[in-house]
Amino acid sequence: MNEDLKRIIDKLSRQIAAEIQGDGAGAYITAESAAVCEPLTFDALQRMIAAIPPAPKGPVRLIEVEPYPIYGPARRHRKRRIQKKWLKRYGSTIVGYEYPMGDNVLVDEKRGVGYCHPHVARWIRQNTTLVNPLF
Repeated sequence: MNEDLKRIIDKLSRQIAAEIQGDGAGAYITAESAAVCEPLTFDALQRMIAAIPPAPKGPVRLIEVEPYPIYGPARRHRKRRIQKKWLKRYGSTIVGYEYPMGDNVLVDEKRGVGYCHPHVARWIRQNTTLVNPLF
């Protein structure tokens, strides 16, 4: 019993070490999928490349979306009654900005337009080579 348990532990530890050191493909292969897998040939590669959707024609224009301002009272008071008076007297100001898109870029493939925050657009323009100066 003790040797069986030791053999099982050794087998599991070898499998875990192989998964950690390897690419992890062994975890996804089952007996059914092993029969379906085919070696990658030039024809299979061409079929895979043909299945990829085409890239949009021409460069994508970037439109910078400004963040939304968040308004709040210019001065705050702890009591609600005084806060209403101070809101009338001092008004409201911008207390912050909301960035709904964050660092994401929303791309409209039909129109060839990308919408993003101005900081993200600046970073994209600095880190890409310009093919078209209108980009």
